[in-house]
Amino acid sequence: TGCPRIMDTAELERELQRVRTQLDSWATRRTHAAAEAVDAHAERMRDQSVELEVLGEQKAALQGAVSHLRNRLLQEQQSALSLKEVYTSLRTEQTSLQTHMAGLQEVVHAQEQDCSRKESEAVTEETRRAERTAALRRVLTVYASRLALEFKQAPDELQLVMTQVQRSDPLRPFKVAVRIMPDNTYKVARCDPPVPGLLALVEQLNTSNQFSEFIKSLRAEWRVLAHSSSNT
Repeated sequence: TGCPRIMDTAELERELQRVRTQLDSWATRRTHAAAEAVDAHAERMRDQSVELEVLGEQKAALQGAVSHLRNRLLQEQQSALSLKEVYTSLRTEQTSLQTHMAGLQEVVHAQEQDCSRKESEAVTEETRRAERTAALRRVLTVYASRLALEFKQAPDELQLVMTQVQRSDPLRPFKVAVRIMPDNTYKVARCDPPVPGLLALVEQLNTSNQFSEFIKSLRAEWRVLAHSSSNT
């Protein structure tokens, strides 16, 4: 009774069949598990492939955006440089214009001062001429009846007509036209009849400014001329 039991062939076959069945079941489960693992891995690989594709597209889009921004930045930098050059040019031109304007203002100021001075001188000269004309009128008024003198005021000259010069023809008119020049000197525009010493008389008039003496001297010259013509 102490010896182990020896299995018969049929029982051994059944045992082997049981073990085989267990092994087949285990193998089947392992095969299904492996297939599921492979499918899951393939699914993950597909998902990762899609993700990689999406990431690649995003990367390409980002690279395009970066390139666009870089080009835009470069253009803006170039535009900024151009604007800076324009600004510098405008500043230079502004400085030049300011200098030119300052020069023009100085010129205009000098011209205004010169015009004011000339206007003042013109007013003063006109005043002097008016005063001299008034003085001439006063002198002529004094000598009008005494020397049979008549005077007429023209726009730019004083016309004198003298009679009672020639004894043979007392009514014969002796005429002279005198102008007051811009430099406040006298000039004889016409003298009828002319006398030889007229230039000397005018020079003496401008030196002495004695118009009454000029009238008397001119009358004397006319009397000599008239006496000579009467004798001939």
